[in-house]
Amino acid sequence: MQIGKASEPDREKIAEIITDGFYDHDAGLKFFTRNKEKFKKFIANALLLEHFYIAVIDNEIAGAVGCTNKRKKQFSLSTDIKIYIKIFGFKGIILWFMLVGGEKYIKPKTNEKTGVFDIVGTSAKHQRMGVASAIIRHIFSLPEYDNYMLEVADTNTSAIKLYKKLGFTEESRRKFFQKSGINHFVYMRYWKG
Repeated sequence: MQIGKASEPDREKIAEIITDGFYDHDAGLKFFTRNKEKFKKFIANALLLEHFYIAVIDNEIAGAVGCTNKRKKQFSLSTDIKIYIKIFGFKGIILWFMLVGGEKYIKPKTNEKTGVFDIVGTSAKHQRMGVASAIIRHIFSLPEYDNYMLEVADTNTSAIKLYKKLGFTEESRRKFFQKSGINHFVYMRYWKG
């Protein structure tokens, strides 16, 4: 397995991995479109590749992780609301607020040395092969950050188990809309050394 920064030729495969990982498993995303290809097109257009690290196995992208610094208002997806509106119309404003605008309500403290994992995805073919763990550990080895945060739905128990195994601990929870099927978003942190 090779791990490195994502580049332009990786855009479509990363969008496919993210779409497959989130769209089919998050019923709330179907509110924005019932067309999975339309959602994938949005992801492909919104990706900010400079924030992504990928794992490659046998010349195929096996997984992707977006890591940014929210203190510097960085995100793994574009914050340009026009992209959201162009693809989803009025519903794009709601999606923008959920993904970008709502970030200002995150309770855990961050600083310039806090890396935030905001997208973690593994291709269906490479599930349960340690791909996400390998990418996250690679990012842990980078000197830019001394601690890392992430947000995960309380219903995503397999992800929570993985993050705990990697050394993350729960810091806080935020209630979410009950009708979404998610009770809380769980904020977890990892400190180096």
